[in-house]
Amino acid sequence: AGGTLSVRVGIGHLSDGGALNLAAGTSTAQAASGGKVSISAGDGTSEHVGNGGNGGDISISAGASSGQALIDTGGAVSLKAGDAAVGDGGAIQINSGYSASGSSGAMTLSSSTSGSNGVSGDATFATGNALGGTSGEIKLQTGTAVDGTGGDVVINVGDGDYYDGGDILLTAGRTTSQAQVGGRVVLAGGEGSSAHSNDGGDGGSVELFGGEAKGQNINDNGGSFEAYGGAAFAGYGGGIRISS
Repeated sequence: AGGTLSVRVGIGHLSDGGALNLAAGTSTAQAASGGKVSISAGDGTSEHVGNGGNGGDISISAGASSGQALIDTGGAVSLKAGDAAVGDGGAIQINSGYSASGSSGAMTLSSSTSGSNGVSGDATFATGNALGGTSGEIKLQTGTAVDGTGGDVVINVGDGDYYDGGDILLTAGRTTSQAQVGGRVVLAGGEGSSAHSNDGGDGGSVELFGGEAKGQNINDNGGSFEAYGGAAFAGYGGGIRISS
């Protein structure tokens, strides 16, 4: 094995543990950039067909807390790109690994399971506010498939074993501008876009179901399907149009 390089700061028995700071150099020169910080795990460079070895991992972990009080929390991990005075702020890009012949790596973003007296942590995906234009988009998109099926987008809410199951709320944006229209919610089945004269394929369905009730009591009713046009203060309320 190659040699190991370990950097470790001291333990604090009566106060905080020592800090470890890695900082690249600042630049004061015109048209120059501040220094980079590069952290790279080692490559597994053997091309042996039986077992060439793996690339090294990079693990970033905040410190655990062993305290017994509610205020004793685990350390946070913060990733923040650089600010800019005039140009765009720095981007954060997280990609899984590419494979020349196998599958690309998976990417999982999740909060951890809670303890017996708590709730699991929230996962929040939000773009920033825009002070001079349009705010950013949030895109959930699977990749295009060659010789296969396009990947699904699955949104599931967790079960509740004591209270009600969680809701799914889809709400388009409102507008406070004069003579403009609130955002739309569009649910569309996929195209069968092949122009083949024998069997080009069908368009996908849009199916909406109320929830099934599996209770054995006469009062255990299935969920309803309800559709409403929007209310209006002075004009006409919105209509409902169903066309075959």
